Amino acid sequence: MSQDNSFYMVAIGMSAGGFPALEKLIASLPDPVHACFVIIVHLPKDSKSRMASLLSTITYLPVSWAKQAEKPETSHIYVLPPGYLLTMQEGNFHLQPRAADQNINRAVDIFFTSLAKEVKQRAIGIILSGSGSDGLEGVQAIEANGGLVLVQHPATAQFESMPANVVNNDHPDFITSPEGIAHALRCHLQIPPFQSASEN
Repeated sequence: MSQDNSFYMVAIGMSAGGFPALEKLIASLPDPVHACFVIIVHLPKDSKSRMASLLSTITYLPVSWAKQAEKPETSHIYVLPPGYLLTMQEGNFHLQPRAADQNINRAVDIFFTSLAKEVKQRAIGIILSGSGSDGLEGVQAIEANGGLVLVQHPATAQFESMPANVVNNDHPDFITSPEGIAHALRCHLQIPPFQSASEN
């Protein structure tokens, strides 16, 4: 896979109720695609999540947990491991364990903000269904650095708090359904008309 530093990095933030929307988005992606995808999902610190294996059944793209000091590659999907916070440092992933007393999860803000500083206008931030307020600071950082922000319309989200907080306090480029996010993303990445992995 290509390891050039010119591809888009798409960060997807979500928590409760986000997986159905994520499925629609991920299933719409072809292989190859000139972007990598980093999924930041709120999970309990001791969770035995199967997120990576579940996603691998609906996409041609390789899916794996993000690893310490790993260099992101295009046409790849990375998932934040449970119990960690993720940032970008000099082009590589940096994982840090969440503190035992850290009850408020700001994983989306933390990664989105570091991504914006690292890749500037090549950052794309997506906020899907979720509870709480995580994500607002992160998308503001992406916008300030010239990146693109897409938000699931709160009316289509199972849990509207995360997307509604962004919609009410910021000016995202797109506020739309999961299908609309997939379409807007494909247009931005200049991907040909949709064909999902399940159609073959």
